[in-house]
Amino acid sequence: MARKRTNRNNSQKIDQSKQVKAKSSVWRYLFVFALGVVLTASCFVISQKNTSRQEANPSLSPINNNAPQFHQNIDSKAGKRSVMELLALPDRELEKIDILELNLAVAREVKTFEQLDYNHYKQLIDSWTHQFLVWLPTVEQEYYQDPARWKNDINFARLGALAQWLDQAAGVQYIPGHITRQKKGLGVEYKDLRQMLVFGLIDTKQGTCATMPVLQVIMARKCGWPVSLICVKHHYMLRYDDGKNRYNLEATDTGRGGFAIATDAEVIEEMKMPSQAVSCGSDLRSLTNREIMAVFIAARARYYRDTNQMDLADRDYSLARFLFPQWRSLNYMNQPGYVWRAAELFKEGEYGHPYTMINTIYSYLPPKRQAAHRRPVINSNRGSLEEIERLHEENRRRMNQQFPQNSSTDPYNPSTQTYSYPTQPNPGANQYNPNFPQRP
Repeated sequence: MARKRTNRNNSQKIDQSKQVKAKSSVWRYLFVFALGVVLTASCFVISQKNTSRQEANPSLSPINNNAPQFHQNIDSKAGKRSVMELLALPDRELEKIDILELNLAVAREVKTFEQLDYNHYKQLIDSWTHQFLVWLPTVEQEYYQDPARWKNDINFARLGALAQWLDQAAGVQYIPGHITRQKKGLGVEYKDLRQMLVFGLIDTKQGTCATMPVLQVIMARKCGWPVSLICVKHHYMLRYDDGKNRYNLEATDTGRGGFAIATDAEVIEEMKMPSQAVSCGSDLRSLTNREIMAVFIAARARYYRDTNQMDLADRDYSLARFLFPQWRSLNYMNQPGYVWRAAELFKEGEYGHPYTMINTIYSYLPPKRQAAHRRPVINSNRGSLEEIERLHEENRRRMNQQFPQNSSTDPYNPSTQTYSYPTQPNPGANQYNPNFPQRP
């Protein structure tokens, strides 16, 4: 009996120890959980204070919190849209698109460049922008030591920092061979698309005024700065405009570690720009993304023109002119394509041929300035009936070869339908009639 009592007492002690351990482990878990909640709440409060501090004073952060957020938005279609899909977007949506995507969309429609990867170039520029922003506080410290040196404007110093970083750190430079030809007064032919669109500048670190300011605008917008592209005759520049100060940054002035910023008056004086170039909305004006798209398409047209692909050049020049009709330089850049197209469509001496263009131009001039002699013009309506019928027959034959008709399967062939077309004129022929099939 005593042995049994001892065993029972031992089992009671074991149960009690287990209960004590269970209670202590529960309290331990509760303590760890409470500590985690406290730490999480503390981190959230600290982050909220930092956020509110940066919102109250945006200059504390290199990237302005009030900047457009389109570079941070997740867009599953980014880099996959064609030129026409981008142009189909409303202006409000198109303004949110990264102009790197606009530029690469134009490039991908050229053979041998269809596989350009937007994400690849975006990551490279994001990396460059990050490196620049890490270095930017050094320039800002110099600004606060002597603000008068930087026109008492921190944004002026930041623009200079961007130009200097691209020049010295990234090693971006103007194509040396082009500078030599321009100094000799020789023209430059752009037979390499990489010289006209920004992906070539990123790959080679050598560019032109068609690519270097574009890269500056892309990086500056990622920093949240109010910048855009402007036209200066046949030249392009970055334009900063915050509503108070306005600066025009020359992207091609590289190789010395400095930067060149000019006022509107200085640009007008240096480029000998007429007042009408500004008043008509062509030059020295921040462009919208749709107009920037026109600049990119015109750059591709120049490539097509210099590689003797005049049909494609004329197409692109026409589209660019539709998107940006006020652009003065585009009107004369489009002339070679227009002349080529007119020569293809009209015979020499026929009205519409390039030789007759001078007559049309003179007709709009004052009588005193009109030429006394004009080249004779042949009336295009005086062709023989036999010639017209021959052309009709050739057109029918060509259409039948391209779009063969099968009366047994074509749902729009009248011979397979139960209805018949009226033989008398229909008074309501100009209105939609549900009794007749409509072509898709």
